[in-house]
Amino acid sequence: HYCSQQRGYPAIPLANYTKEDIIREAAKPKGCAPFCTISCVHQTAMLDDFRTRPRETLAGIIARRKERDPAWQPPASVRALDYMFLRDSHLREFFGAIALKLFRLSN
Repeated sequence: HYCSQQRGYPAIPLANYTKEDIIREAAKPKGCAPFCTISCVHQTAMLDDFRTRPRETLAGIIARRKERDPAWQPPASVRALDYMFLRDSHLREFFGAIALKLFRLSN
């Protein structure tokens, strides 16, 4: 993820920044990330993680929340999305096909 506090690095003017620069910098490990006090950094990292590992990320978010409050239950909408798209449900392919057609992402 991009860090606004790392001014002057990677020293590429924004007008010259390429897609390859974004990919390289997003993939680069940031040793300061776990200690960052800027919440947007963590939110962006969570979205990046969700994009690449949706099941594991959602399970981790729910598990950490339940650690703080064992009685907590995810909202019904999250439980429904989890069931339809993230679990190894026999319906996942069915709901996935519907979503692709709905968003016109399939032929």
